[in-house]
Amino acid sequence: MSDIANQTTSEAALDRSLGLMAVIIYALYLASFITGVTVLIGVALAYAFRGDNPEWVESHYNFQITGFWIFLVGSLIVAVLAYAAYDGVQDTQVFGSMRDDAQGLILLAVLAIILAIILLFFWLIRNARGLACAYKGRAVPDPSKMLGDIKSN
Repeated sequence: MSDIANQTTSEAALDRSLGLMAVIIYALYLASFITGVTVLIGVALAYAFRGDNPEWVESHYNFQITGFWIFLVGSLIVAVLAYAAYDGVQDTQVFGSMRDDAQGLILLAVLAIILAIILLFFWLIRNARGLACAYKGRAVPDPSKMLGDIKSN
C-alpha cells in the first residue's frame, strides 16, 4: 500500500516538474518586453519540449507556439503599416508640401498604434493567463483559441 502511495506521489511530482518548463517559457515570453530576444528562446524551447508529455503540459506548449505565431504575424502587420505611414511622410517632405494623402498617412499611423496596443494587451493577457494555469498544474482549456478560453476559478 505504501509503495502505491509513493509511486502516485512521485508521478505527481514528475508531472509538476514537466510543467515547470511551460512556466519558464511563459516567463521568457513576458520578459520579451524588456529584452526582446527571450521570446525566440521561449518558442525554441516550446518546440523542443513539445512531444512526449502529459496532455495538460502539451496544451501549454501548443498554446505558446500558437501565441508566438499570432504575435509575429500581428507585429509584421503593425510594422508594415508603420513603415507605410513613415515612408509616406518622408515622400511629402521631399516634395515640400503636405499633399491630400496626409490624412491617409495619419490614419495609417493611428491604425498602426491602435493595433500595436491591442497586440500588446493580447500578448500580456494570453501569457499571464497561461502562466497562471501552468503554475496551478492545469491545462489550457482550448489552446487553439486566441486567449485560451481560460475561465478564472
